[in-house]
Amino acid sequence: MVEKTLATQLQNNVFELSRSRADAENTRQQAEEEKRNLQQKIEEEERYFSEVPLVISTPDGKGRIVGFSRLKETNGSAQYSFIVKHENEDATVTGTISNQGGKLSYSDDYSTNSAIRTNGEITHSKPNDTRLRIDFVVTGSSSDKYRVGDTFFATFVLPGQGGTL
Repeated sequence: MVEKTLATQLQNNVFELSRSRADAENTRQQAEEEKRNLQQKIEEEERYFSEVPLVISTPDGKGRIVGFSRLKETNGSAQYSFIVKHENEDATVTGTISNQGGKLSYSDDYSTNSAIRTNGEITHSKPNDTRLRIDFVVTGSSSDKYRVGDTFFATFVLPGQGGTL
């Protein structure tokens, strides 16, 4: 009777040990998969930013960003300038895009006419290999032209990828 009880307990313990080993192996495999996915994401982000040259321009040449690839780094920044129409005249908008904890924001500097000066958040995408699209979302404005919530975008040519100016 004691042998039977011990044998049953041993079988239960062996089963539990086998299940624990399987759980540990599953956990290890999941951790490795997550590590591979994270590494792949890091490599894709690195490739995304490294494909953008130091200076990029809009197709019409009226807009320019310098240092976009620096935005992948926390506290990294890039400078922009655009020529826009304001009251039927060309006006220059200049400012800085910065990475603040993984969130991109922009701010027009004080050399920009206050009637068109804004600041806000930025999103970006590469709709294809020859273009970079940057969307500006206004979250603050001293402008009489733009209000909080307005959005506008600029598309930039990636000459290293076969684009033309």
